[in-house]
This record gives sequence, C-alpha cells and structure tokens, in this order.
Amino acid sequence: MAAKRGKSQARRGGAKPGVPAWIWLLAGVLLAIYGHERAETWRHAQAFSWIGLAMLVAAILFVQPGPSFPGVQVLLPTFGALLILYNGRHDNPVNRALSSRAPAFVGLISYSLYLWHWPVMTLSRYYRGGPAGAAETIAWLALAFVLAYASWRFVEQPFRRTVNIRLTALYFAAAAMSGCLVLAGSVPYLRNGMPDRFSPAVRAHIDASADFLQDWSRCYVAKSGPLENIEVCPIGPEGPPTFLVWGDSHVRAFQEGLALSAQEHGRPGLVIWRAGCPPLFGVQKQESAATRQQDEDCTAANARMREAIPKLTGIEKLLLIGRWSYYSEGRGTGNDIANVIALSPIAGSGINGSEQHAIFEQAVFATVAELSRSINQVMVLRQVPEIPAYDSRDAARRIAHHRVTPDEAEHVLFTVPISDVVSRTAASERPFQKLAAEGAITWLQSWASFCSDRSCAAVQNGRSLYFDNNHITNAAARGMRQAFEPVMRQTNAKAGHSEARQ
Repeated sequence: MAAKRGKSQARRGGAKPGVPAWIWLLAGVLLAIYGHERAETWRHAQAFSWIGLAMLVAAILFVQPGPSFPGVQVLLPTFGALLILYNGRHDNPVNRALSSRAPAFVGLISYSLYLWHWPVMTLSRYYRGGPAGAAETIAWLALAFVLAYASWRFVEQPFRRTVNIRLTALYFAAAAMSGCLVLAGSVPYLRNGMPDRFSPAVRAHIDASADFLQDWSRCYVAKSGPLENIEVCPIGPEGPPTFLVWGDSHVRAFQEGLALSAQEHGRPGLVIWRAGCPPLFGVQKQESAATRQQDEDCTAANARMREAIPKLTGIEKLLLIGRWSYYSEGRGTGNDIANVIALSPIAGSGINGSEQHAIFEQAVFATVAELSRSINQVMVLRQVPEIPAYDSRDAARRIAHHRVTPDEAEHVLFTVPISDVVSRTAASERPFQKLAAEGAITWLQSWASFCSDRSCAAVQNGRSLYFDNNHITNAAARGMRQAFEPVMRQTNAKAGHSEARQ
C-alpha cells in the first residue's frame, strides 16, 4: 500500500522527470571510450583547460539547490570537467596547478572522501539541525578529510598491495560482512525505527511525522466524460458522486477525514487535488518551490476543471480547500517563509491589478460566481491555522538531542498567538466572509480543534496534530471530520451560510 501511496503522491507533487542523473555520471566514461577509439593524445589548445576551469568556478558560484537541480545547471560542472580531462596532458598553467601536490592528494583520497562526506555532513546536520556557521562547516569537512585519509591509508592502500589473497576468501568475507550489515539494519527496520527508545515528548512528533501518507489506491485518470484526462479519487461508498472536493495539498492532508465522513454518511464523492495549485479560475501562478512546468501544469489543470465542472451531473455540492493565506500573501510563514508564490491574471479573465491581495480576491469572487452557476451549493473550508515554527521531524530531533526542552519547545515551536493567526489570515478570509454573509458560499470552520481564545497549538493533549507548519496529520483529519457534515448532508437546496464559529 505504501508503494501505491507514494507513487500517486509523486505524480501530483513531484517534479517532471528530466534527464536521469546517471546520464551525467556516464559523461567521463563516454569521453574515455571516445579517446580510446580515436587514439586521443589529450593535448589540445590551452583554451580548453581555461574554459573548463571557468565553468567549474561558475558552477561553484552559481549552481543553486532546488527543483531545477540537476537539470540544465549540471551542464556547467560536467562539461567543465570534460574539457579539462580532454586537454589533460597539455602543458599549461591550469593543468600544472591541478597536478600539483595538494590537488593530486585530494584526487588520491577522492573516492574515500566521496564516501565519508555524506555521513559526516548528513549526521551532523541531523544532530545539530544545521551548521552554526562557516567555521563549523569547515570543521565537519575537515573531519571528513581525516576519515577519508585514514580509510585510504589503512584500508584502500593495503588492499591494493595485497597479492596473495584468494578470490574465494574475498567473496566469503564480503558476503559475511554484507550479511552482518543486513542483519544489523533489519532490526530497526522491522521495529519501525525502535521508537520506544524515545520519551513520550519525542514520540508525539515521531508519530506525527509518520502520519502523513494516505491511501490513494482508488484514484484513476478518467478516460472519458467531462473529467477526461483528470486524475480523480473516489471516496465514500461506491456509486455516482454527489459532491466534489477540489483544492491543493491541504486536500491531501484532509483526505482521511473526508473519506471517513463520506463513508459514515453513505455519500459517494470525488476528490481532485494538485500540490501548490490554488483552486481558482482566471489566474496563473509562479512559485519558487515549483518548476516552470509544474506552474504551467497547474494553469492547464485549472482550465480543464473550468470546462469539466459545468458538465458534471449529480454533483450537488463542491468544497474548495486551500492554503488561502499563502496565495493571498504571496509567501509562506516561519519555516517556509522563503517559499514565494506570485499570482497573475490570465489574459481575458477580467481580473486586473498588480497587488497579490487584489488579484486573489478578484479570483475568489470570479471562481465562486462561475461555480455557482452549475453547482447547487459551493462550500469553502477555512484554512487550518499555520504554526510558523513547527515541523514534526525537526521538533522530534531537537527534543531528542536536548537542543530544546519540551517546555521551551511548547512555547517556541508548537504555539502561535491567536492574534498572529488572525493577522496572517485576515486578507485571505475577507472575500470568503463577504461571500458567506451574502449567502453565496457555506464557510466551514476548522479552528476549533487547534485554537483557544489566546493561541493555536500543534500539540493537543500530548499528541501532535501537525506534520509541518501548515499540514495536519491523518489522525487530526479524522478527528475533525465533523467539520464536513454540511458537505455530507443530503440536500439539494441552494444555501450559503457561515457555520457556527468554533
């Protein structure tokens, strides 16, 4: 089941497949084959070496992490290295510098260094939460060099010099060591990471970090009908759908609550979602956490929904779910404040202006007006409160490694004043509140499970209800399924009212 879940989720939120990474690893092999076939001398104009060096320096300075990597950015270091290798025997300043003792030494231990730097940097980041600065980063890299030299000197070199070892003995030793490693690794795997070794304060966040995968095995891409080529996910009992849920990754987070509520009320429905894609007509988005292709796919998917919804028969209600404050404000908050999203009007949509708030508000009004012409009742779920500094995995590590006490974490990581939440959501909720007051939508509440009169918190009664700072866990979604009762009620009457607040 986990494989099905992961595959379905990757289709929605993952980047479009590009050139596989192993292709770039073959570049040196292909160059070697080319040189062998051509009896290459590896001596050409020194410009090859200088251009190659310039490309490597540019790669160090300009290659950025993110969804665009590896992608086109890999061309810089790959072709820079190829040019230097292609001209590797030419006598020029670049080659003389690279063949001096220090670079040559790095080359000797390079494979060991490649192996060692991963555990050193990964485990140090896991334990420390990230380097405190440049000095600490240099210290960890120095440790990787020391370990790399030691393994090169005391493992790799003696093994290379061994002449009397028998292959059968070598194979047996390798098999025995591999078996021991498999056995050692299978114990924590079979015991699910041995979470009992942690205190209840840590377990709350470990459990939350593992409670964010849903069962999407019923999903399929429609082959015909209004929703042709759109991936739809039925929920509730079998039968013609009576309601539709449409939105972004917050739909994913609520899926188990929606599915359980639909099953309990005997109401078949459909769920359609796309990560980072606002369920709004007339606008397109450009997002820092997405590729250009993902942005374009969002625009195309919304256009298909716009054509499909008026043609659906039997759909009485439509529920919109989204991270509304993200789209209205144009950026995340706290842990994901670096994530930026810009909305812009689609030509001919009638939406205008340059300010994000205004574009978002116009898109909300236009979307609800259009949906209301073909759907009896349009509903909108109030976005769950964002807990800016919270991340279940980070919280578990910080408490387990004593970087913060549970009491300190409660005030620093888990809680946000209600005034901050109201301020963050004010602009995004304004159009929905206006529409609810006019009877155009049903405004469903979601804060009661997370907020008191003074604050909102990720942890309630010793249990974490959030996966990260804006997505709730499956357990939380199931626990607040009563919020979806207005969607499940069997009524064809067109109504718009705001549900009782909290």
